[in-house]
Amino acid sequence: MANDEQRPLATDLLRAQDDEALQVAFNDRIIQAFEQERLRLAREIHDGPAQILANAIFELEYFEKLLDRDPAAVRGQMAQMKKDIRNGLTDVRRFIFDLRPPALGEMGLFQALRRYLADYHDHFGIEVDAVLPDLHGGLSATKEVAVFRIIQEALQNIQKHAAATHVTLMGSTDSVALRISLVDDGRGFDPGEVINRRSRNLGLISMRERAELIGAELRVSSSPGKGTSISLAVPFESA
Repeated sequence: MANDEQRPLATDLLRAQDDEALQVAFNDRIIQAFEQERLRLAREIHDGPAQILANAIFELEYFEKLLDRDPAAVRGQMAQMKKDIRNGLTDVRRFIFDLRPPALGEMGLFQALRRYLADYHDHFGIEVDAVLPDLHGGLSATKEVAVFRIIQEALQNIQKHAAATHVTLMGSTDSVALRISLVDDGRGFDPGEVINRRSRNLGLISMRERAELIGAELRVSSSPGKGTSISLAVPFESA
């Protein structure tokens, strides 16, 4: 009789341990995603604005020594330095633009994406044809933010690496999921080669991590010279 009473208790204990293990694993994935995002941003700041500012300091020190001997040469080189600093300022503004949280609560996912795409075109000059029907419920606020960030990361990868002039973004829904398709006409790449260079594909890693955290399926298809296609399927809460 005692054994019969102990079995449900043991089962409940094992279930609680499994739930705790799943929660720990989930928290680890979130921390990893945050750290990868921080590493990506740190790399971009180091290679962009930080490098430009460091070079500007060296150039100013050189100009101080050159100023008395050849003022004309200093003026010419200062014009290039000003151009470099402006480029650095553009990069800083882009970082702020990327980090600025979307107004998803007030606008909804697709409307926030439409606004982002307009800003994206203004910043980078890349044409994006978007077909985004209205989305009425079905996704939690957490999933909407994740979807937005995945698309944002994909578009930033296109701007930085693809040399694309045109992007097509399609959104659709069925009874079980939101489905997103993003296709560019850029240079493409070899997915196997990129996967092997883990330190240089933090954007793809971040996208996959975000998708997995919300139970979504992300697929990337590309080949050199043939552009890139990304598909995302996000299950609805009730599915």
